[in-house]
Amino acid sequence: VNNTDVSLILMDIDLGEGLDGPGAAEQILELRDIPIVFLTSHSEKEIVEKVRGITRYGYVIKNSGDFVLQSSIEMAFELFAAHEKTKVNEERYRELYNNINAGVAVYEAVAGGRDFIFRDFNRAGEKIDNCRREDLIGRKLTEMRPDVEQFGLLDVLRKVWQTGVPQHLPITFYDDNRIQGWYENFVYRLSTGEVIAVFENITDRKRSEEDLNIALAKYRTLFEVFPLGITISDTKGRIRECNTIAEKLLGLSMEQHVQRNIDGPEWNIIRPDGSPMNPDEYASVKALREKRVVENVEMGIVRPDKTTTWINVTAAPVPLDGYGVV
Repeated sequence: VNNTDVSLILMDIDLGEGLDGPGAAEQILELRDIPIVFLTSHSEKEIVEKVRGITRYGYVIKNSGDFVLQSSIEMAFELFAAHEKTKVNEERYRELYNNINAGVAVYEAVAGGRDFIFRDFNRAGEKIDNCRREDLIGRKLTEMRPDVEQFGLLDVLRKVWQTGVPQHLPITFYDDNRIQGWYENFVYRLSTGEVIAVFENITDRKRSEEDLNIALAKYRTLFEVFPLGITISDTKGRIRECNTIAEKLLGLSMEQHVQRNIDGPEWNIIRPDGSPMNPDEYASVKALREKRVVENVEMGIVRPDKTTTWINVTAAPVPLDGYGVV
């Protein structure tokens, strides 16, 4: 059995007194997976069934000739290779099934597809739904997930079971008092007729998105109604946006602002004493260059009509990718 040079065993069913061929084959297969072809002078149904229950590599009637024996051996090798390939694929599937972050539920249709029962449920699914696999297996989906009809999953499972066409159930809220959350499901059918649902609970992501939307709404409201002018640049000093007050103070529209740089030659800026101010002295330019807050820089913005708007500027780096100063 431990000899790796042996790649197939021809086993006579009748080994004399004591252990017979099928019994010896069972013991060998417990120690090593190897193709075993039985030799027998019997063709009775009970002998055939006994052999078939041990190995699927077949049997050969003695005195059938060399061609039959050789063909049976070649077939056994081919079956063994296919079995090994299937075993590897099953192991890969099982590793993926057990270690994927998404939940996976395997269902079997019952009552003509009116309901489904759980056939399998992976570890990620247990964690996501805070349940145990053993409490689900063999139970009806409608019993274990009472809100599944309203949720929309039951209808998707039926369609996939009937048509074999994969379906996507978009992000939908589920609530049966025990389980609550936003779920996304991808459903497809196996060749066995079983239906697979791969699902994720994205409640945390949904809440984060909602929190972000709230924060953005607050920011946008503050940005627009704040009684001071605000401009924001990128890391190259290009102006990306400004608020309404900035447009009024500087006499430039949003479209005109975003065509300028904070140190661009278009600006005509003077110091409090009336002398021209060098761009390196601008609060925003210094804040961008030195990566620090620059406060209370007085400057006069000379407009095309030669009127001057005096402003006090404080600038600070924006700690976001792609942003420069505000």
